[in-house]
Amino acid sequence: THLRTWKLVSSVLIILLLRQTVTSNKLKNEQVQRGQTSDEERRSEKEDRGKRAIKKSIPRPNIIQPDSADSNCIPQSQERSPVIVCRRPNITATPVKIVNVLLSGMLGKSGSKEAFQLRKSIRGSCKVQFRVLTQFTDAVTHLIFPHNEDMTCPRTAKYFRGIAGGKWILSNQWLVQSYQSKELLNEAPYEMQGDTESGRTYAPRSARIARAFKHPLLFANTSVYYVGEIRILPRDHFSSLLEAVGVTIIDSLIVDPPRPR
Repeated sequence: THLRTWKLVSSVLIILLLRQTVTSNKLKNEQVQRGQTSDEERRSEKEDRGKRAIKKSIPRPNIIQPDSADSNCIPQSQERSPVIVCRRPNITATPVKIVNVLLSGMLGKSGSKEAFQLRKSIRGSCKVQFRVLTQFTDAVTHLIFPHNEDMTCPRTAKYFRGIAGGKWILSNQWLVQSYQSKELLNEAPYEMQGDTESGRTYAPRSARIARAFKHPLLFANTSVYYVGEIRILPRDHFSSLLEAVGVTIIDSLIVDPPRPR
């Protein structure tokens, strides 16, 4: 009887040990699986974070909707010569073209109307900065004269200052046809070829190309001293004209001392 009870107890103990080992193995397997899943979750989280960082680093394209084109470019002021300014500085794929127009006095109100109509028609474009100026300054880029079949214009002070500064000297047909096409046309076909007194000298084109390629000025290293009054132009206008072609205006006349005999 003792032997039987001992065998029964031993068999029960063996069964309990086997069950314990089985349960411990199951727990270990579950822990390993949980560890693997946690590693996979961590890897997926890292990948998601990397993708988010890459998306943030890539700049979004600036898409201008046709309905909101006017709202992207607004006038800086409501004065007579407003400047069209682009709100978003990222639109720099193409350089902004600066157009500062000065009308000849002979055009009168008709030319100014065409210029302001052209400015309104290109207001939605952020590629052009268009202004209408009232007086000649260094900021002028386009000088507009009345159209002539010979493509010549009057020999005025503005004409000389435009040549001296290498400006575009154009016929007003450039404004008219640009307004009709709703965009700025190429200036070359509308460039004046001379003045009414000298004829077709192509001086505007030659002066513009020379200034664009930074050739030496016509009267470089030349000094001028005023004697008496200047009746051709006001003195300040005449001085600015001379300085534009390289002349240096001196205030006092320096005389070399006499040489000893």
